[in-house]
Amino acid sequence: MSIGDECLDVQEPQIVQECVEYSYDGVGALTLKHHNAAFNCCPEGVDAEFVITEDAVMITTTEAEGLCDCLCLFDLEYAVVDLAPGTYTIAVDGLYVPDGDPPLSADIDLVAEPAGTICADRSDYPWFLP
Repeated sequence: MSIGDECLDVQEPQIVQECVEYSYDGVGALTLKHHNAAFNCCPEGVDAEFVITEDAVMITTTEAEGLCDCLCLFDLEYAVVDLAPGTYTIAVDGLYVPDGDPPLSADIDLVAEPAGTICADRSDYPWFLP
């Protein structure tokens, strides 16, 4: 053993997924829990814009100017009302998704599978923790 070997703490990198947990009540109410959404650690405001069509629920997240020089992961919850039963593409477009990472989206049949989770691996800060 050489000098300094006892100070090495080599760990495998930890990759955290960004996920949306969904639950549909069968009569129009869709609850979405967005886990590990990236925003400035001190946002002045966080918002989500929804575009709902006959076959898609598209969510775009935004934030007001942040007050910190860092990014953090947050859990958010959304509710969609008066959504007819059917098959939808559910997609979330986040602010800080690393280039090349897969989209957070999936085609979901809310009748056949009224609850579940959609996840996407994230490869960089703030999801990737060395």
